[in-house]
Amino acid sequence: MTTRLGILSLTLPALLAASPAIRRTDARLPLYFETGAHGSLVARQGPYELAVESGATTLTVRDRATGRAARVTTRLSGANTTAHPAGDDPLAARANYLFGSPAQWRVGVPLYRRALTRDAYPAIDLVFHGAADTLEYDFVVHPGGDPRRIALEISGSTALSLTPAGDLAIATPAGSIRWHKPAIYQGAGALRQPVAGRFVLRGRRVTFALGPYDHSRDLVIDPALAYGTYLGGSDNEASRGVALDSAGNIYITGDTFSLNLPHTGGSLQASYHGGTLGGDIGGDAFVAKFTSAGALSYVTYLGGSADDAGTAIAVDSAGNAYITGYTASTDFPATRGALQTAFGGSGGSGKYLNGMGGPFGDAFVAKLNPAGNALVYATYLGGSADEKGVAIAVDSAGNAYVGGTTLSTNFPAMNAYQSAYKGGGGSPAFVAGDPSPFLLNGDGFLAAINPAGSALVFSTYLGGSLDDGVTALALDASNNIYAGGFTLSSNFPVQSAYQTTYGGNDPAAAQPVIATGDGFVAKFTSAGKLVYSTYLGGSGDDAVMGIAVDAQGAVYATGFTSSANFPGIAAKSAQSTFAGPAHVHDQTGFVWGDAFVAKLAPTGVSLVYSTYLGGSGEDAGMSIAIDQAGDAIVGGFAMSSNLKVTSDAVQKTWGGSGSSNFTDPTGDGFLARLSPDGSSFLYLSYYGGEASEAITSLAIDGQGRVVASGNTTSSQLPVTANAAQKTFGGQSSITPTETTGDAFVAIFTGIASVAAPAPAITAVVNGASFQPGVTANAWMTITGSLLASGIDNWNNSVVNGVLPSKLDGVSVMVGGKPAFINYISGGQINAVAPDIPAGPTTVIVTNSSGTSAPFTVAANVLAPAFFPWYAGSGTVYAVATRTDYSYAVKNGTFSVPTVAAKPGEVIILWGTAFGPTNPPTPSGVAAPASAPTADPVTVTIGTTPAPVYSSYGYLAQGYASVYQIAITVPATLPDGDYPVVATIKGVSSPSTTMLTVAH
Repeated sequence: MTTRLGILSLTLPALLAASPAIRRTDARLPLYFETGAHGSLVARQGPYELAVESGATTLTVRDRATGRAARVTTRLSGANTTAHPAGDDPLAARANYLFGSPAQWRVGVPLYRRALTRDAYPAIDLVFHGAADTLEYDFVVHPGGDPRRIALEISGSTALSLTPAGDLAIATPAGSIRWHKPAIYQGAGALRQPVAGRFVLRGRRVTFALGPYDHSRDLVIDPALAYGTYLGGSDNEASRGVALDSAGNIYITGDTFSLNLPHTGGSLQASYHGGTLGGDIGGDAFVAKFTSAGALSYVTYLGGSADDAGTAIAVDSAGNAYITGYTASTDFPATRGALQTAFGGSGGSGKYLNGMGGPFGDAFVAKLNPAGNALVYATYLGGSADEKGVAIAVDSAGNAYVGGTTLSTNFPAMNAYQSAYKGGGGSPAFVAGDPSPFLLNGDGFLAAINPAGSALVFSTYLGGSLDDGVTALALDASNNIYAGGFTLSSNFPVQSAYQTTYGGNDPAAAQPVIATGDGFVAKFTSAGKLVYSTYLGGSGDDAVMGIAVDAQGAVYATGFTSSANFPGIAAKSAQSTFAGPAHVHDQTGFVWGDAFVAKLAPTGVSLVYSTYLGGSGEDAGMSIAIDQAGDAIVGGFAMSSNLKVTSDAVQKTWGGSGSSNFTDPTGDGFLARLSPDGSSFLYLSYYGGEASEAITSLAIDGQGRVVASGNTTSSQLPVTANAAQKTFGGQSSITPTETTGDAFVAIFTGIASVAAPAPAITAVVNGASFQPGVTANAWMTITGSLLASGIDNWNNSVVNGVLPSKLDGVSVMVGGKPAFINYISGGQINAVAPDIPAGPTTVIVTNSSGTSAPFTVAANVLAPAFFPWYAGSGTVYAVATRTDYSYAVKNGTFSVPTVAAKPGEVIILWGTAFGPTNPPTPSGVAAPASAPTADPVTVTIGTTPAPVYSSYGYLAQGYASVYQIAITVPATLPDGDYPVVATIKGVSSPSTTMLTVAH
């Protein structure tokens, strides 16, 4: 079979943004090819028709509105003229054409999902395929194929051009066809690594320029923007948070001032309620859910009659959405029995800075059901002053962890690390002669709410004597909580810290309105106990805005800094020097400076790396996620037109309006991928239209797609043909301090790495008793997930007298030695442990998808146990046979019920882990006919001793690590079920295994 080297994939009619008529009109019909004239294959969908011929393709487009038609032909220059297309992957359906006389009818015409031309170029196949609104073609490059030979000559267009984003625009009388700039990546399995590449246009000839790549691995060239949509009404919206569930559904939250926000039938709250305080704080919160394909599942307002805003969202395994934010509404829809059902705040003594800053009213936490039409719970969270919920995370049990800012001296603290409010302030005086700052944050807070929303698990202040705030949260697998934020306090509580002292903030001459001081990172246990806390900042203003944690507990943070001496920057950093403005930018009163990315070691006492990310304008990182390769994926906004974008960027040039409104800075969004050591940007791209955008939140799904959300004021933001909302909804200039336009959601492919899920071990137990632990040369059972791709059973057969150490590519290492495998499935492996010493040991499973994390388990010298037989009643019986082995053993397995023991009869009990034998028998080896013996063993049935033949257990001939214990059933035992227990060197088998005695 030919090994595939590479794929070039380019999306066609789904990208016809300038001609809305050119797209599929019935999404229920699959795209298919059928045989046409002169050996061609033809696909028809809506207003377009594609004919695939030898060495050429012709796309015919009809604009239904104008009646105009265009025919664009793409010829493969220098291709193999003897290669012809053929149908591939046939459909079960057939086509019938009953036109004219019966002699002209065509009945049973074959249909195919793909059109395949083998060896279109030497060792390069051309494949057309499609689904829904898309038609794609791939060049499949086999070993020996050279993608540089591929050249496309395009005719039938009025003009060809490359857009600033690298797309190929094909102008026709029927509209514009656009091939998106290819994003190129390689992968070992499903692990993706970007490769530089682009279109090259010379006249009407299109080729591909590729950077270096590994010729032994797949090469994929795909569109980078897989999905893009607006979400908004005629006023202002902004998305502040995004989350994904295991099925890839997308959840966003934010704030809206639109009375006509698109919503679905049956929404929790179908109409706008709020926005009473001048329109620069909130309006209503909103929550929206999209399917993984981008269809809108639900949209709902969430709020009372005053101002409300959603700032962060999380989702549990059932699809419940958890939202936090802030509200000034005394009638916010708090549910009966919730933690706090009444508004407690003062309603607006704090100010607002892009989701980061001053409290406003009360924080809220709401849990919305999967359909989006009911609240599981909703609660206020606050004291008598003002709070704002800014970050949220949820664990597998449904506990919600919330972080934010509070000005209340009576914030509800419980099981607190810091039980008292310490204060606020630190920003410059806003008006001459008045010491009051423009913005006041108070202390940060961190709270955990139980799954019912009815009580606190813990709640704590977090801060020093000046302003502090929690802006980002993440959880690890043990539900440790990682918080990021900002602090102006030189006495912020630090512990086991990388940076123990406050780095400072810019003077009022540089930041005359707002100061953020230093960033910080803190780790708490799930019970609210502080593990470590550290400053993270230089002598300017810094803040952590996004945080993520990997499987080892390393913390990745992003945010903004105006510090030219940000900690941990080194010569090997991806960007080692500060590039942003060091003065007040356009008199806004606040300098964002550069974005930064930093990785903190699991202990919290050292930095793995840190780097700037920015140009000469204002830039900030707002969200971060970690892909399967350990790369950091960062999203934010850029007011710099000179970011050092990579050659494979989806948008190479800055398109923003350049406004510098400090409450919602404008420019373009950006998306970056940083190598695991922080030494290089593997990907860096702008994303935006002609006005302004900011990516405020992002997440990575199981397929490696990067899902980003934020806000846009551009009417020309790139959207896809399957967008839930293709056009800009609008904005209002009534709120000049927060003109955010519409929310948006965008999905990017080919950026983040994704690995096939590795096997995971959840338990390692004795193969008979199922008690935790392993025993040398004894049967063991491993349970977990993705342990194998299928089910196979060796049935105790041996090759040259030994069980295999690998079965269908699955292997097990115990204490660094290979185990011997009998049975595999996705959730279970049965094997014989190798010869290992007693004490703690590790078990590791490896298959074609990867290697599990080491699982630590106790290794025993002895752990005797009889193999079980489970009766329908739930009772566990010992596997027992008569001396002729009848009734129990069939094809090497215990496949029929255990026998009833007759008083006075000799029976054989079957078990494992009875210890070393004499003479020794190596692990995994079938026992010889000489029947090596174990140490002396005693057996009791109930409380009655049962004589053991020769006092020993024997290895069963022809089996590996299976012991036979021959006993005489005491003649005095009445009929009934009794525990049967074997004891060897003081170690006994479980007393829960039963034996039936019956005359």
